[in-house]
Amino acid sequence: MKFTKYIYQILYLIFLLNLSLSQSESQTANIYYSKVSNKYTVKYEPINKDSSLAYLKYTPSYEKVGWDFLVLSSSDKPESIYSDARKNYGMGYLEGYVTYKRVYDHYRNNNNYKFHKNKGIMPEYLEKFFISNLQYMQKMCNLYSESDPYFHEVNNYLNQMKGILDGYNARVKEEKIKNINLDLEQISLPHFMAIISVGDIDELEYLEKTERPNYYNMTIEQIKNYVNERLHCSALIKIANDFSNIFFGHSTWSGYNRLIKMFKEYRYYPGGDKFPVKANTILVSGYPGAINSNDDFYLTSANLYVMETTNNVFNNSLFDNLTPESLTCWIRTMIALRLANNGKEWCDIFQKYNSGTYNNQFMVLDMKLIDIDKKDISSGALYIIEQLPGYCSVEDVTLFLKKGYWPSYNTPFIKEIREIAGYNKILKERPELYDSYDYSGCARANIFRRDQSNVNDINSFFKLLRYNDFQNDPLSKGDPGNVIAYRGDLDKSNSCFGATDLKFGSLNDIKNKKVFLINGPTKEQQEIFDWTTTKCIESNPIRFKTYGQVNRYDFNVVEYNIELWEN
Repeated sequence: MKFTKYIYQILYLIFLLNLSLSQSESQTANIYYSKVSNKYTVKYEPINKDSSLAYLKYTPSYEKVGWDFLVLSSSDKPESIYSDARKNYGMGYLEGYVTYKRVYDHYRNNNNYKFHKNKGIMPEYLEKFFISNLQYMQKMCNLYSESDPYFHEVNNYLNQMKGILDGYNARVKEEKIKNINLDLEQISLPHFMAIISVGDIDELEYLEKTERPNYYNMTIEQIKNYVNERLHCSALIKIANDFSNIFFGHSTWSGYNRLIKMFKEYRYYPGGDKFPVKANTILVSGYPGAINSNDDFYLTSANLYVMETTNNVFNNSLFDNLTPESLTCWIRTMIALRLANNGKEWCDIFQKYNSGTYNNQFMVLDMKLIDIDKKDISSGALYIIEQLPGYCSVEDVTLFLKKGYWPSYNTPFIKEIREIAGYNKILKERPELYDSYDYSGCARANIFRRDQSNVNDINSFFKLLRYNDFQNDPLSKGDPGNVIAYRGDLDKSNSCFGATDLKFGSLNDIKNKKVFLINGPTKEQQEIFDWTTTKCIESNPIRFKTYGQVNRYDFNVVEYNIELWEN
């Protein structure tokens, strides 16, 4: 008994030590603006809500738990003191200044992966697109930001983006003065836009017609390898069998270059009542330097839960619709998060100025329309929108959710979208792709259908969304892509691509202001991913000269306590 008592005392002391270490590594900072000098000043100090333009708490804990955490808020001062655009710029500047080292690492990793064909350098045609796209958005903001709430938000987010870049570049300049040999560099605005628009780049490559794949001249293996590295994510919304809870989760599929994760809380205080918003607080599972999630996984103070999985486009003629006179996915997503109070509003706002890039199935769960006590889900609780270049289609799929669950796995649900995107044609001509891309019959659809009824708590939900037993599961047929959490490094394609994380929670967890996170390729049925032992870098080493990453991804689930949530 005494021995047991001492063990508990030791464990408690270890807990207190870990808690103090976690608390001590958090940094707080404020940014101040001077109207006289028109300058911004960042100070590392206790949070000052009274006179700062914006303030943050930053916890650089990626090396310990797999995630950094950023809590960032603008001032609540009225328009007469700080405009919305200035607040957003200040928030951005503060974030870029404080997180500069992570931004640089993510920037280098992103370039090496996305632009490996060009030795890690952005192609000229993409740079021209981003410049033209920025000019178009600025022109529209100049015309409409004072009269239209939509472009008022476009202007706010452009200022936040520029703020992050300016804050980053200012900090890099300071650090290089201290040590000229530091491995840091300034970033130009078009190159920074590529960090935020990383999901759009897969389709922006098709501005060059020579980059568009001819799927009908490829082997089945070539098609799968090509498409798999452009698919992002598995997702699930699941009603508990006794209707005591609703679980939701999102497993990102991505290149392993994007394993530096940052979970963010943004609180925006609008300066006045001219353009009221529906959500002041947005929770974002994302990356250094990116305002948006890029995965995507969002929670808003309007009680909306938003996520997506990416759909491929087999109809190359649709990419003739690409134009810089549009809004890329990241900024349309953030605007919809700010302005929407329900799923239908979110979809209607999101589809405006469609760029036709990063073509996803977005899901919007309105938690206000779910009553656990009455075991009732009202119409409109779950909307989806599926996007293509030149097309968007919206559907209320609450009836499907009422049957128990809604899965999403990189293939369109809406018949019109499947036809236009070329799914029906390619499956007819290449039926060997049925297991991968048929909506009802693909492997992930069958795995979700078979296993979702076993979900009865948060732990069983976690296990399903990290599931990969491709060697033994008959539905996978020996293919590590025919699973919920892909491991491309275990595939014969030997690609450093797969399910890189999981963000998950439940309606009851959100009421208690918490969400769960884990970083790293799934290890639940497979070996732990380690950069020092993997062979997936051999095929193209430049893609995986990883900056700032840990070597071994043996992280556990993090229970994150939300700080800015406003019900």
